[in-house]
Amino acid sequence: MRKPNDITLKEGIGKLLNVYKLKGKFDETTIIALWPELMGVAIGNRTTQIYIFQRNFL
Repeated sequence: MRKPNDITLKEGIGKLLNVYKLKGKFDETTIIALWPELMGVAIGNRTTQIYIFQRNFL
């Protein structure tokens, strides 16, 4: 049974990333790691360098 002040692991990690101001970097790393899956194999295989230019995440 959960106590009223218990939070899920997902919520805890999210709070940790926000407190240490790492959420943006975490999102960037996720995008780069999943690039071939996001863009498809053809584009993923032809891409040589990926970087984030503007850090405006919705």
